[in-house]
Amino acid sequence: MQICQVYHLFYPASIGGVETQISQVSKFLSGYDPHLHFNLITDRIYSLSFLHKDMSKLGYYDGLKVFRLGPNFLRIISNFSEVVQVKSGLRNAPHWKKLREIAAKRLFEEAKKIKDIKETDVFHLHGMWKENLEYELLASLLSKFFEKPLIVHLQGTYHLGPESMP
Repeated sequence: MQICQVYHLFYPASIGGVETQISQVSKFLSGYDPHLHFNLITDRIYSLSFLHKDMSKLGYYDGLKVFRLGPNFLRIISNFSEVVQVKSGLRNAPHWKKLREIAAKRLFEEAKKIKDIKETDVFHLHGMWKENLEYELLASLLSKFFEKPLIVHLQGTYHLGPESMP
């Protein structure tokens, strides 16, 4: 069984709680059952981390196969827009939402071409963060396109309500 995890941030750009959990759960479960294989789709440009020497499109971390998407211009603008949105209070303005939707579709176009992603049995979205709606949308698009289940694992805080939804 092939499980594709989706999260916007991963080592070496960041190694926090969610990234540690992705790594540890993948390592434990694949060691427990040799028929389980884990991939991760993550972002190459979060905080311009693609400039880091270890940020190639394909990498491995503790046995986890890591596919890094981007960089693409819309995702860079979208990341930059987070700062503008937070400072200005315009987080849910229609033009920002549209930008994020377009950025997610660009990420999807790149991800759906990856051979290992085509062979995925289950998509697993880690966390739902208001600031990174592109990866929530990406996971949903991949699940629908490949007609595979999507598991959403809530981590951290996600404020439910119409103003926080994509």
